[in-house]
Amino acid sequence: MVLFLALLLLAGCGIRDKQDAGANISMPASPPSPAATSKDMATIENMARPSPGGIIIPDGSLPSQGQQRLIRNADLNLEVPDLMPALASLEQLARQAGGMLTNSSFSGREQQRSASVTARVPEAAFDQFLLEAKKFGKVITRHMYTSDVTRQYIDLEARINNLRRQEQRLHSILEQAKTVREILDIEKELERVRGQLESLTGEFRYLRDQVQYATVNIHLTESPKASPVITGAGLRGVWQRGLLGLTASINGLLASLANALVFLLTALPYLLTLAIIVVPLAFLALRRLKKHTKTDLQAPMPEVPDK
Repeated sequence: MVLFLALLLLAGCGIRDKQDAGANISMPASPPSPAATSKDMATIENMARPSPGGIIIPDGSLPSQGQQRLIRNADLNLEVPDLMPALASLEQLARQAGGMLTNSSFSGREQQRSASVTARVPEAAFDQFLLEAKKFGKVITRHMYTSDVTRQYIDLEARINNLRRQEQRLHSILEQAKTVREILDIEKELERVRGQLESLTGEFRYLRDQVQYATVNIHLTESPKASPVITGAGLRGVWQRGLLGLTASINGLLASLANALVFLLTALPYLLTLAIIVVPLAFLALRRLKKHTKTDLQAPMPEVPDK
């Protein structure tokens, strides 16, 4: 009977603790018997009272309630001259910062490739990592965002501590159980508390990892590389350009003929004057030349004496 009363008070303590942490815990128990003595009640209260001092969560200490907990993330889009050296440099930079690259993927052809990687770096090295990563190429876009999870962090701390206290008190009560029914009831409650404790501890570890390590999603695009390709672009509009050239040539010829005609008409008076002077003189000169030529042909040839 004493053990059942202790289990009842422990369930009530667990309900109050769970309500303080934002959750409800229900424990089946029977009402206390009127036959319990005051000495028994004092013993039960002493057994159900949590021991002083908080329970430390495994694998790391809990934060103080005055400390702010932030999850910092960033998206970075870079255009790089060569993809593979840029990836190698990013991996080396992440390792130097105490982090690593995860979730990598590649796509594209040889002329223009792209890759996406996720870098997890310690929160203290987040700003410096972004500053160095931008030097590997041309920044196309960059987004930074921060989430404040301080309240969620502290809430998980309180709920885990409450479950740890309940687990300890259940172990103490289990050591004093005398009947099989009592042992089964306490073990059932222990199983429920442990299940909740494992779930909350896993959630807390994930949240702590997100706070301690910032996430940077990086998308790399390789600059396009020029390659000799026969495209036939020079043949575009060849007929139009040919017709334009032919039209320009005909127009130029017509313009030249027009200019020559204008020149002849302009110089015609001068040409007529020159012809009046030059033609008679040329006629007389030609006539005299013919006369001398005829005289030379009619003159006798000198005889050559015989030897």
